[in-house]
Amino acid sequence: MATGREWWSYPGLGKTGQSQAAPVTPPAPDGRGGERFALLSDAEELHLIDVRTGDRLRNGPLSLTAGNGATALGHAAGTGLLVAAGEDLIGFSPDSGKRLWSHPTAGLDTGWPSLPGGGRRGPVARDGVLLSWLDARTLQALDLADGGRQLWRTSFDAIARCPPAIGGDMAYVTAGQVCRALGLRTGRVLKEWPVDEAVTWLAADVRWYAVVGASSLRAVNAP
Repeated sequence: MATGREWWSYPGLGKTGQSQAAPVTPPAPDGRGGERFALLSDAEELHLIDVRTGDRLRNGPLSLTAGNGATALGHAAGTGLLVAAGEDLIGFSPDSGKRLWSHPTAGLDTGWPSLPGGGRRGPVARDGVLLSWLDARTLQALDLADGGRQLWRTSFDAIARCPPAIGGDMAYVTAGQVCRALGLRTGRVLKEWPVDEAVTWLAADVRWYAVVGASSLRAVNAP
């Protein structure tokens, strides 16, 4: 960072030497984090690389189908996460790269929001709970501390158009012309609000914010 000098290079990424997803830095086994890169090669192999030396720590197949623009890596609560070509949400060990569990998913566009800086997407997770669209109409919450076990799920009559959001201990989710607040760990519906048009962007802190239709922004206090 200080000099711009090339520190190391890593030539082992597969058929074309390209990654199928932007690299992430999952937490190291000792919990300090930031000591390894995770990359997915165009041969659908997961590579764990030492940040300081460029040495390969682990690599191996994850038995998946990847695709540029439809595949992303992330992490939350000590678990490596991978969305593969809009079909599978996979949890893997950031220590060994081993596949731990998988669930169906509706894909990146409605599952993982764009991260600041652009070009990358990240999971919607807090306090060990991960929110993910199981299909186009059903949202699920997964317990990352318990092997990706499903905590709850909620369904809509309409197709989702944007990722869910988390504010405090509440999950906010929208599909069609309704926005719903649920307990993050319980899935209990706390309140539901009607909206005039479909929500295309959603965020939350002590309240929820939504882009409704093409040009309307709404902010609503938490229940």
